[in-house]
Amino acid sequence: MKPLDPTMDPMVRVASAVTGDVLLELPVAEALQAEDFAQLLQRQLGKVTSCSRFCRVLLLDQELMPEGRSFDALGRPLEVTLAFQRQIDQEALARKLWQAAACGDVRELRMALIAYQDPDAQDEQGESAIWKASVAGHVDVIELLLEAGANGALTADGGTTPLFAAAQNGCCGAVRCLLEAKVDSNQSDQHGRTPLSVAVPSWPSVVRCLLEAGADKDKATEDGRTPLFIAAESNHPSVAVMLLEAGADKDRATEDGRTPLYIAAYDGNLSVVQHLLRFQAAADKATEDGRTPLIIAAGKGYLDIVGCLLSADADVNRTDRYGHNALFSAAMNGNLAVVKCLLDSGSVTSTNTCRSGTRRHDPLIVAAENHRLDVVRCLLDAGYDEKVLAKYLLMDADDDDTDPLWETPLLTAAHLGNLKLVRILLEAGAQRDQADQLGRNPLFIAAGNGHLDIVQALLSASADVKCCDRFRQTPLVSAVHFGCDKVVRCLLRANAQWDKADQHGHSPLFIAAGKGNLNVVQVLLESSADKEQADKLGQTPLFIACDLGFLDIVKCLLDAKAEMNRGNCRGDTPLFVAAQRSHLEVVRCLLDAGADDTLPNKEGQVPIAVADHRAVAWALMQRAEKRRRIDVPKSDAAAPGERAVLEREKPAGFWGKSSPFMAQQFR
Repeated sequence: MKPLDPTMDPMVRVASAVTGDVLLELPVAEALQAEDFAQLLQRQLGKVTSCSRFCRVLLLDQELMPEGRSFDALGRPLEVTLAFQRQIDQEALARKLWQAAACGDVRELRMALIAYQDPDAQDEQGESAIWKASVAGHVDVIELLLEAGANGALTADGGTTPLFAAAQNGCCGAVRCLLEAKVDSNQSDQHGRTPLSVAVPSWPSVVRCLLEAGADKDKATEDGRTPLFIAAESNHPSVAVMLLEAGADKDRATEDGRTPLYIAAYDGNLSVVQHLLRFQAAADKATEDGRTPLIIAAGKGYLDIVGCLLSADADVNRTDRYGHNALFSAAMNGNLAVVKCLLDSGSVTSTNTCRSGTRRHDPLIVAAENHRLDVVRCLLDAGYDEKVLAKYLLMDADDDDTDPLWETPLLTAAHLGNLKLVRILLEAGAQRDQADQLGRNPLFIAAGNGHLDIVQALLSASADVKCCDRFRQTPLVSAVHFGCDKVVRCLLRANAQWDKADQHGHSPLFIAAGKGNLNVVQVLLESSADKEQADKLGQTPLFIACDLGFLDIVKCLLDAKAEMNRGNCRGDTPLFVAAQRSHLEVVRCLLDAGADDTLPNKEGQVPIAVADHRAVAWALMQRAEKRRRIDVPKSDAAAPGERAVLEREKPAGFWGKSSPFMAQQFR
């Protein structure tokens, strides 16, 4: 750099680095006035050159001239060199860099780095080249970018690092490569999630790699979920064991007090529960509202988990902030198996939690309130007091929001089949004939469930034995449907109407015959039930028994002198329908009893015309032989119609024509 010569008019000269030609001369006086000497030169050079500002590089002693400094600050240089560089599209090169990293194209990446030389350029989402390579698991690209000086901890939008992205996508090789580059394994995103926490749900190998690198096994998300909690929630027993063996805090809770054991019990993840208990997790640590793992498992009905917790000495009688224990939770949700398990454990009290008859804390009452009748029976059998339940039922009957379908005291007691409860309610003045929405009174319900002792108690209290529901069914019909002959006999002795038919015209005897219940049929016949009473389709008890193939019922009715040739509304006789249904033994029984095989129906068909079973057809043809007293042909000498009958095959699952109601009621 030449010193200023006071005898001369000093000039600053800018020469080309290529040709050495002076391109610009600037008076020193003008240079001294500029605050930014480099900017002044660039502005003046723009007047004498056509090259873009971004392609002109000013050099002082072969070094880049700093911008933003004055002429004095730069030492008053009189000679400046101008170099030219080729103009480049930085944005296009950045796109090439990102694309090469995402696709794993090492060759293209090298070229992009040489031309661009900024490995940390980020796109609109804040994703750098190393972030994109980490997501895709391109280890060779990651190594090249790290060699080029890329920042392995540079975050994208949301605060996710390349290591986070690699762990979330299960790219174990990329994770190892980044960890070897000493990136922070615990850097979290904006929600507090670490690479370990996002690897837990799906990638055991990544979890192992991070743990070996010393990742924080207890660092929680913003809502307090630790990696172990996430493993328990995701039902990953192997990952849970890995974390437990690494010393993870097994009782660390979320902000609302949920522990890994609690969430595993909540989701029914039995294996995780077993591992946590094996590592001595606290079995009774509760949430903010006081719910323990046992309470939640009992409410969910997870019997195996309840058993594990009981084996770990979980407190059966521990209550939440509402005063509800595990038994209450199980009873409320109708989990009968869990209720039995808790009662069998011997630790839970077998008496009512609340003696006041309120529903607030009592398993018995909450089970009744939620119509869990099997649970109510179980609790009553275990020693819970019927008087408490009776008091609740009577009190609840006065509520305006009572369910009209069946929530009356005696109806509930009848459904339960608890005689002691029925008697308590009757003594307390409960209405013995108050019916539900379907018109069913307590006697109807008790008869339909075969509760003989309750039927007798209600009859002794003068319950209405002749009342009908909305389908015109009486308590006797209800008992016949259930099939208890003792209840049927009891009702008949109480003057129940044996001939009272339902809305389809089905009498008690008809229903018993259609059900195939011989004992009930015999009881009704002994009470002089009308064996010829037909339904709206003209079907008699004998007809329906033949239709459905109940041979013992057919014999019983025939012994009672039932009319065997009476047809239905289509003119089909019992023999006709038995042949049509291929009931061979019934056909033989009717023929032996003298049934007429020549009676046609309204379409002119006789039984043999609809006999699809060869043996049935043969039995009918033998009857015809006896009637005609001629030989029945068994070869080609047979008549064409008879030969066609003999050649028929029995169809599989043949049902034929019958009323839809018959199929629903008796099939």
